[in-house]
Amino acid sequence: MFNLYDVLVLFVFIGICAAFWQWRQQDETARTYAQHLCKKHELQLLDIARKSGRPSWQNGLGWLARYEFGFSSDREKRYEASLTLFNLRLQEHHIPPHRTPNEPAPQASATETYSSMSYGPSKKG
Repeated sequence: MFNLYDVLVLFVFIGICAAFWQWRQQDETARTYAQHLCKKHELQLLDIARKSGRPSWQNGLGWLARYEFGFSSDREKRYEASLTLFNLRLQEHHIPPHRTPNEPAPQASATETYSSMSYGPSKKG
């Protein structure tokens, strides 16, 4: 039949599967929150990645995870934002200051662009 070692291995395997399932659900929920935040602020979501995760005790045992996601407001610049989830609940989010979609991009004149360029000393031969 089963000995204690077999039962222990079975419980470890079930624990690993449950943790993996929880992390996948959390990843999908984080993506949904990031999409919602980007839609609310009229931004384009570029990508999302888990930055950290650890067990935590907040009104019960759960998994605290921090995500960072990239977004663009004008299709030219990339910004990084973050959100934190405890299990499947959003704890906090931070979207940095960024250019609004209908704000014009700052224009640089040609003299400003090339005035600081240096090609080194010229050699005449």
